[in-house]
Amino acid sequence: MSHFPADTNTLCSRYTGSSCSSMGELRLLDLGGYLEIDQLENVTETDAQEANLQNKKSLTELKLQWRDPSSREPQHHHKVLEGLEAHGGIKVLKIFFYGGSTYPTWISTLQYVVELTLSDCSKIEKLPPLWQLPALQVLRMAGMENLHCLCSGDPPFTFKKLKDLSLRMMPNLETWWDINEAQGQESIFPELEDLTIGRCGGLVHWPENVFRHLVALRKLRIEWCNKLTGRTQDASDQCTLLPRLESLELLCRVLLRLGSGDYVLIRQEESARCSEAVAVPLPIDMSSSNLSLPVSLHKLTIGLCANLQSLSVHLDCTELLCILRCPRLKSLNDDGHLTSLEHLRLQDCESLESIPAGPHQAYSSLRYLEIKSCPRLKLLPPCLKQRLNDIEETDLDACYTGNLCIISYGVRTDY
Repeated sequence: MSHFPADTNTLCSRYTGSSCSSMGELRLLDLGGYLEIDQLENVTETDAQEANLQNKKSLTELKLQWRDPSSREPQHHHKVLEGLEAHGGIKVLKIFFYGGSTYPTWISTLQYVVELTLSDCSKIEKLPPLWQLPALQVLRMAGMENLHCLCSGDPPFTFKKLKDLSLRMMPNLETWWDINEAQGQESIFPELEDLTIGRCGGLVHWPENVFRHLVALRKLRIEWCNKLTGRTQDASDQCTLLPRLESLELLCRVLLRLGSGDYVLIRQEESARCSEAVAVPLPIDMSSSNLSLPVSLHKLTIGLCANLQSLSVHLDCTELLCILRCPRLKSLNDDGHLTSLEHLRLQDCESLESIPAGPHQAYSSLRYLEIKSCPRLKLLPPCLKQRLNDIEETDLDACYTGNLCIISYGVRTDY
């Protein structure tokens, strides 16, 4: 075993397993702070037990990693991880490329763990009851190809302190719990502020029955969820979703009801050469090609929505707006003052003809402006045109830096 030893209880240590060495030396060391053990495919159950991690009370962060998980049977992985049981006071636990089908029960007994990462554990079929971890604030999971749901057992399931949840590359994730019994009125994520869902191809319905109480959510990112098509049939039409959302990043697939206004779901179908987006209206009286967004957004990115034709935003609070590859988008409408906008990026919107004019003080905070490949956008508002030289960084097609028509509340002037 090769390692970089810790000199004190607050430094980090890294150990690499090999076929000819023993984990026993760990038993003799008073390790603290961060510990990483790599190449666990070379470690036996006895080796793992000899490490005696349960008695390393000064450890605060533990990373366990396999490099070649296919070289060992799932049962071997399970026994090794069982033998590497951490002490109950560990704050951060990260497990990579574990090849077992279930996790040892000790993971669900970590009463002080704040951050948990489970990555590329492709054979996992069922998670331990992670909602029972009372201090958990950050949960990141990725690469679990056989996982179908997050919670198993009897509801309610409540992650009481979870603030950051990331689910990526989980193609068979279909639901939040494995039974039909309702969660009830209690929120599953009462304090969640940051949510990322990416490449979870098995998700079909946006789960209002889970998220209707996400009153704390401030940042949402959804990317490449190919089957996400709308709300469940029993979802309430009266609920208000995500009232505090400040940052929204949608890469190709989903728009949803964010506040008390209208909402629409954008679904993208993949093809061999290109992406064809289809706007699918949820059960409200509005056109599927139009979209209204709430006042509270500070950051908004929309990309690859090929059928989106009109976007209505209220940009009084918005600081960053990026619209990319929306070829049918014709208009960007706003009735606000546009005084908070610092970053504006419009790219590959071939049909875009207008952007908000706003009052005289509009665009007064703008520091970055990019307009590329928007050939029909021939009119810029005067308040933006006159500020071009004051913007810190610009990336504009040539037509916007030379002679150009500008428009002002119905009055057109040639310069």
